[in-house]
Amino acid sequence: MDCCDVLVNTASGPALLMVDSTGFQSNGEFYFVEDTSNGCHGTKYLIAQGVFSTDVVDKINGTVYVATSPQKLTMHSLTFNGAGCQPTSQTAMFGPAVPVTISGFTPPFSVK
Repeated sequence: MDCCDVLVNTASGPALLMVDSTGFQSNGEFYFVEDTSNGCHGTKYLIAQGVFSTDVVDKINGTVYVATSPQKLTMHSLTFNGAGCQPTSQTAMFGPAVPVTISGFTPPFSVK
C-alpha cells in the first residue's frame, strides 16, 4: 500500500520520493532513445517532470535517478524495473537519468 511522498534536497535539486513502511518505492520506468531494436540499451532517460521525475533503484542504499537537462525526444524502448524490454514510440520531455545518493532516511518508515 502506498503511503507518502517525501521531498528531499539533492545535489541535482529537489526530488520527490515515494515511500511506504517498507522503504523507498520505484516507478521503475527507464526509456531509451538510441535503441530501435527494443533491447533497452544505451543512455537511460526518465520523463522530465520536475520533482516528479525520480526513480528509486536501490532501496537499501537509497540511490535515486533524476532527470537532468530535459529536452523533447521520441523514445524507442522502455523497461519497467529492469524486467524485459518493450517497444514504445513516446514523445515527451525526457532527461538523461543521473544517479543521486540520498541519506537521512532509513527504512522501515513509520508515520509519527
